[in-house]
Amino acid sequence: MPPKKKAAAVKKPTAVSKGAIAKVVKKQGKIAAKAPAAPGNRSGTRSSARAGAAGASGGAGAGAKAGGKVAKSPAPKAPAAKAPPKRTVSTGVTVAAGQAKNLVADTDIYVEGKTVWACDLSLIDRAVNSDKFYNMRVLQAQDGSAYWCTQQWGRTGTSGQSNIDGPFPTVDHAKAVFDDTFNRKTGCKWGASFSQKKGKYNFVKKDYGLVRNASVSWEYELKNDPLKKPDGWYPYDGDVTTAGSAMANMEEYWEQYQANSWLDTRFVESGQWTYKVDFNAMAQTNTTSNKTRPIRRV
Repeated sequence: MPPKKKAAAVKKPTAVSKGAIAKVVKKQGKIAAKAPAAPGNRSGTRSSARAGAAGASGGAGAGAKAGGKVAKSPAPKAPAAKAPPKRTVSTGVTVAAGQAKNLVADTDIYVEGKTVWACDLSLIDRAVNSDKFYNMRVLQAQDGSAYWCTQQWGRTGTSGQSNIDGPFPTVDHAKAVFDDTFNRKTGCKWGASFSQKKGKYNFVKKDYGLVRNASVSWEYELKNDPLKKPDGWYPYDGDVTTAGSAMANMEEYWEQYQANSWLDTRFVESGQWTYKVDFNAMAQTNTTSNKTRPIRRV
């Protein structure tokens, strides 16, 4: 009878000291603290722009212990330490540093070389009189100590809603939010050649160095008014320098049309009404009553 084979020795699991675990967790925590918050899990406060927008975003979570062992899920990778590449959307937008100002106090739109980290987007469906905007900005504190990524969206003619992600300690964090949001809204990569995708927002070319002529005015012609107003030309509410006023909005849509020929027709909400504004015919039409009135820029 052949000799019996000895059973293979079973190795005992290697004990891991509490000190070793603490070092791993601490190391993972440091990595996670450097990583930008995932755009899908931002905690920025969303609110109506009419009530004022404010918010902040949280950081990525650190590693955790489970059953005496370090959790296997990897910690997010920190952004590369090297200087970020200079990128530009193929839109011909150029601006000198410090020329692009933002309405938020003590901040500037972030400019990198000739690249303005800002975009205005538009989504128009003429079949259903729909016209929506989505605008984004990367902002920097004027002392360079903090960065934000802001978004504002809604129906054209309204102030819409807004969101603020930040403050972030480095511009790379704000850029990551900008990149991800731009891709989701347009289906294109920021910095690449742009072409509109079906059902996605289109890119609106904009001259951020443009100085608006404060003497310009917009008027509409009134005839046979049901409220018995005299026939004649009447100015839109506000003026071209008062942000959010009807006249300032009309001048903004005109400026957009001058740089983007496809924006020749807009659908602008005003109170309970929606107006079709045709810059080729220089006319506005109430989409409910179908009443059309001439308009002019003087």
